[in-house]
Amino acid sequence: MATKKVTVVISEAPSADVSERLRMTVGLTLDDDNEVCVLLIDDGVYTGLGIDHEKIGIKEMDKGLAMFGALGV
Repeated sequence: MATKKVTVVISEAPSADVSERLRMTVGLTLDDDNEVCVLLIDDGVYTGLGIDHEKIGIKEMDKGLAMFGALGV
């Protein structure tokens, strides 16, 4: 099978929706035919900076971001 290139664009500030998108992105890596890339632009760059998740009331995203390195995302 041909490799599928998948790019997930995060352009919003950290929120519950962004957390869910990152979780789903990890799921995309389970298919060996997917080449997954995450692009953080605009307010989405704050997602990658490490934030106090309790203050904004969302699930922790840092573990998912750290996992991307291990998965080759």
